[in-house]
Amino acid sequence: MRANLSVGSTPEDGSPVADTRADGGSRPRWSDQLLLGAFCFTLFVLAILPGRVLSGHQAVIPETSREMLADHDWLVPKLDGVSWLERPPLSAWWVAAVSAVCGTTRDDRVARLAAITASVPTVLLVAWIGGVFLGRELGLLAGLVFATFQEFYAYATNPEADVFLCFLVTAALAVFVRLEFVRGSPASGESQTFLGRRPWTVFAFFLLLGSTNLAKGLFFGAAMVSIPVVAYLAWSPDRRAIRRYVWLWGWLACLAVSLAWPLFVLRTHPQMLTFWKAHYLGRLGGGFLDEPFWYYALALPGDLMPWTPLAVSGLWLARRGLVAPGSPERFLWSWALAPPLVLSFADGKHHHYLLHCLAPWAILAAPAALRLRRMVLGWPSWLRNPAWTVPAFGLPLAVAAVLFRHQIRGPQWVPPMLVGACVATAFGAAFFVTRRSDRVAIAGTFAVLGALFTLLSAYQARYVDDYDRDVEFLREAQRIVPADRPFLAYYDARELENFWLLYYSEPRVQLVAGSEAIRARHPRAHEVYVLARRIDERDLARIGRTEEILASEHTRSERNPLQRRVLYRLAVNAPPPRKRVERRDPGPNRQDQEVFGGNPSNFSPPASR
Repeated sequence: MRANLSVGSTPEDGSPVADTRADGGSRPRWSDQLLLGAFCFTLFVLAILPGRVLSGHQAVIPETSREMLADHDWLVPKLDGVSWLERPPLSAWWVAAVSAVCGTTRDDRVARLAAITASVPTVLLVAWIGGVFLGRELGLLAGLVFATFQEFYAYATNPEADVFLCFLVTAALAVFVRLEFVRGSPASGESQTFLGRRPWTVFAFFLLLGSTNLAKGLFFGAAMVSIPVVAYLAWSPDRRAIRRYVWLWGWLACLAVSLAWPLFVLRTHPQMLTFWKAHYLGRLGGGFLDEPFWYYALALPGDLMPWTPLAVSGLWLARRGLVAPGSPERFLWSWALAPPLVLSFADGKHHHYLLHCLAPWAILAAPAALRLRRMVLGWPSWLRNPAWTVPAFGLPLAVAAVLFRHQIRGPQWVPPMLVGACVATAFGAAFFVTRRSDRVAIAGTFAVLGALFTLLSAYQARYVDDYDRDVEFLREAQRIVPADRPFLAYYDARELENFWLLYYSEPRVQLVAGSEAIRARHPRAHEVYVLARRIDERDLARIGRTEEILASEHTRSERNPLQRRVLYRLAVNAPPPRKRVERRDPGPNRQDQEVFGGNPSNFSPPASR
């Protein structure tokens, strides 16, 4: 193992390493990557085995992918057959492909498996980048740290657009690292002109940069790639490096990939331009979420847990290499700090936006972890005894469990179980860290940490899941409703809940936007079954007589009983005689209704939601 205390420095004199551009033998081998991939795959699969229910956010991509497989429209994501264009289709393609291979579109574990197929390659890319800067074994350690960051571990099994975008962002920056830091790449004879030829890796960088526009939304993914690249190139102004990216054919390829879908959408749904302006510009300065400027300074330490101290220490240790233009340290600092700083100027902030700039923190944490291990091995034998971890961790955790016992969900035995698991993990980690073999220390530490993560995932699925009673209610309602009766569901004001509702419903369930939509859809039906909130009963009574058949024990995020989900049997009255009136206001056209979910009331700008 290369004994670096900081990126590009030696422990003896702290001077920069003569050549930080590693050759092929210093990076992780294929066998190393296979072992790392197997560990991460196992770690993430164990997290999905308890069968945790998807949330409203997590059900969006699985539901749109399910409808894609049903109607074979691969360009327009849909909700109940109606166009839903807030998200580009790439993430849905990914989930649809995994679902098609597994033969089902209605299994939580399959949807989460699709996320794993993106998260594991992301870890391998981080390990490769770490290997370029730190060598083989520290690169693998960086990959392990990244896989066990609290934020990445949480999203590694969530089939949301963020995990697929994270893979594309990391892949684009890995190509950038290959171009700038790997010896012999690109070829020394490459053209520097605007129209000249470039190596295939430059073209690949532009293609990946453009593809980020198809994963989560417009502009955001490209920004997550561009911000660290621009910051690094501006910090280390190398004309040759800058001219490499001033290339007409690369930018044309990037624009072709990134704008193909938005232009197609604007051709068929021109009003989406207004929607996107409100949706994205509202996040910049329109009061959307409106978190304080320092939000990410508080969110980032939580995202990096349990490695926050090592990541911050690694950032500090890497300062020694900042004096060298074009150094790996400058790139890692640019990647770690520039995106959160730039995002801080926007009103719309969320902790998972940092998912795409956690990789450099893992790479910085690896040499800091090695330094800490060397320090521990130098302690007296009595101080290296792992038994010290029992009082050091057990007492504070026990006090916290007593103080916050009413906030810990589950039976009375859960708090002491969690305390015992954390203490056992600390004991096991301390035991392995003090072993003489680096490989034993790394393997043992991450094995016990993985066991703790698996236990916490099972606890979360069993006792913290907010959707378990909603799923039970929905399944019972579907058993009650006769197969020969219309089965409808009110369009929920919380838009993402509609994706969740349809994903966990039978194909016969259809969304309706109010009582008049029920009459319009089933004018001759005498009896229909409707899933709605209790507050919607008054609206249902406008067109018929309601009877409450089943009520949920508790609906997620309800603030009062009126927000609880209920299954109604509705005896629809005969429609009143139609009166001939002059139509003055045409109202929202069908195309507007398709874009905004079939409910004319949803035509308001999304930034207000």
